[in-house]
Amino acid sequence: MAAPRKLTKDIWVGATPTAPMLAQLSRFGIRSIICNQQDSEEIRILTSRQCKDVARQLGMEFTQAIVKDRHHVSEEEVKRFKQAYDAAPKPVFVYCRAGYRAALVWALSQLQDRDIEDLIEDVFDVGYDLTLVGRPQMEARLKSL
Repeated sequence: MAAPRKLTKDIWVGATPTAPMLAQLSRFGIRSIICNQQDSEEIRILTSRQCKDVARQLGMEFTQAIVKDRHHVSEEEVKRFKQAYDAAPKPVFVYCRAGYRAALVWALSQLQDRDIEDLIEDVFDVGYDLTLVGRPQMEARLKSL
């Protein structure tokens, strides 16, 4: 399981959290949780409902912005994530099964304000390589903006 990784002062990404991990994130000052994972996926630690319950007990907001496939993140998924992220009290912890989709959808949502190379480098610095799967999606999305 990937430990939570700090991308910026406002966003952390990682794998499906455990209840103790959520407690630790709360102590780190995380104020919101965004789930990119469907409950039907394998290797679940907590269901989204359980994660929501624990997060709220700890005083954190919780929302879902499902991203079904890291190879084909839809424009609708990016918009849904960006809306949830923009509305969430910061800092935010975003999770999926391993953290990759969380990092990718965040990068896709930031293309209007940030350079692709900077986004790829920021995400790479915390252990996720977007060059093969993410870059083509980022380039295609940038052309459509």
